[in-house]
Amino acid sequence: MTFSAWHTVVNMIKHCRNFRNPEDANVGFCNPSPEKGVDQLSWFDPVDRPRRILAHDIENNVPFFAVALLYVVTDAGNSVPLYCYTVSKFAHHIIQGLGFSHEIRAPVWTFTNLSFLYMSWKVAPHILY
Repeated sequence: MTFSAWHTVVNMIKHCRNFRNPEDANVGFCNPSPEKGVDQLSWFDPVDRPRRILAHDIENNVPFFAVALLYVVTDAGNSVPLYCYTVSKFAHHIIQGLGFSHEIRAPVWTFTNLSFLYMSWKVAPHILY
C-alpha cells in the first residue's frame, strides 16, 4: 500500500495533475508553475491509476489482515490460503498497473476474494463457538 501511495505522489508532482483539492492547484513547492489552460483537478490516468489501486488495497487488505490474524492465531488451517491471497493480490496490482481490461482483472480478483472467503469460513467456527 505504501508503494501505491508514493507512486501517486510522485506522479502528481511530476505531471502536476489530478489534484484532489482546489488549493493544491495553487503555486507552491509541489506545483511551482501551474500550466495555463490545464485543469489540474480533472482525471489524469497516470495519477488516478495508482490512487485506485491504493483505494482497492484499503478496501480489501484491512479486512484480510484481521481475518488472516485470526486464521493464524486460531490455527484454522495451513498457510496455503495466505500465500494464495498474497500472490494473487500482487498479480492484481501488476495487472491493474499495466492497464489490463476488466476481463483480465476480474478472475484474479475473484481468486483473491475466494482465498479471503475460505479463510473467513475456516475462522468462523473458532470465533462463533
